[in-house]
Amino acid sequence: MTSPAIFPIRSSSPEATSPPGARWLSVTSLADWDGAIQITENTQTGDGGHMFGDMLFAGTVGDGHDIELDNGLCGLLRIGYSLTGDLSIYGTPGLPNEGITGQVIINALNWPDDEPNGWGQWTGAVNIGPQGAVETLDPKPYYNNKSSDIGGGAVGLVPYYLHYADCTPSGTKVNEASNGLDGLGECDEGYHASRKGAMGNAVEGPLLRHYGRIEQVGTGKPFTVRSKQLGGIGCNWLDITDVGIGFAHEMHPGGDTRAIKINGPFMPGYDYLIEPKRTGSNILICNNAELGLPMSEPVMEYDFRFRVFVLQDLTLNGLLQPDDIVAWILNPQDTTLDGTTDNNDLVDVINAVAEYGE
Repeated sequence: MTSPAIFPIRSSSPEATSPPGARWLSVTSLADWDGAIQITENTQTGDGGHMFGDMLFAGTVGDGHDIELDNGLCGLLRIGYSLTGDLSIYGTPGLPNEGITGQVIINALNWPDDEPNGWGQWTGAVNIGPQGAVETLDPKPYYNNKSSDIGGGAVGLVPYYLHYADCTPSGTKVNEASNGLDGLGECDEGYHASRKGAMGNAVEGPLLRHYGRIEQVGTGKPFTVRSKQLGGIGCNWLDITDVGIGFAHEMHPGGDTRAIKINGPFMPGYDYLIEPKRTGSNILICNNAELGLPMSEPVMEYDFRFRVFVLQDLTLNGLLQPDDIVAWILNPQDTTLDGTTDNNDLVDVINAVAEYGE
């Protein structure tokens, strides 16, 4: 085994651009015989320890042969096959250019899950944070750590899955598997995220973030929206993507290249099931140019269950019932949205139960 390769990179600027003297690295693999890579800080000046450019591995970053950065991964780390070694970034997330502010891609060549050689796996640890306060991404590969807690960037296994915790409103997986996959079935009761709104008034739609940068193919809608009334059971979903005024979307809102915003008439009293289109002329895909692939790779299959409660449904059971009046008495809330909590809100709950209750 060769000794570890050490690449000190000196930074003269706090901005996330390649500083003078930075090196561009293209590595075939970092497998069992290839050593390790370190990007270190100059202990005398405090400069360096960042990766601002691209580090591209055609193969695997192997078990026991690790990548370590003293401060920040601000560029693109692309691994064609697997990450079985460890990746550690010892900067402090929240400080400029520290932690992961860029993108890590694993399985950029999109090997299938049943690939017989085991290519395209993420089994190594990814650690972010200063020594003594390291945060490890968990579970792998569909971790629940928020991007805001690791520097603003992400680590994505291709094809990219939905990062539920990073969505707005933030989502919580249901019946989560050991690898982080969501387990909420289409016919199961439950939801990932919610908002509350006044009866008859639409609420803001969700922002869906992924573990990597996304694009769309085609000019139509790369998603579908289905709905059913709260309190309904089973699989009686109705496709409303194009019903009435229909739903629209915005790719990369605010420059967020991992996100798609869904806009439309999200009305209180309903569950909404949002899914990406993966086949046809309008699909949601992983960013091809960043993967280095000529073809379109659809995002991973997922659904986002978005529940919109009526403001007066204080028990959050999807129904307006006398129990909501009791709930207000025990814990008064501003259901009229006038900025104060008083008897007008109690009257509002009573009237809503009387008019719409069961």
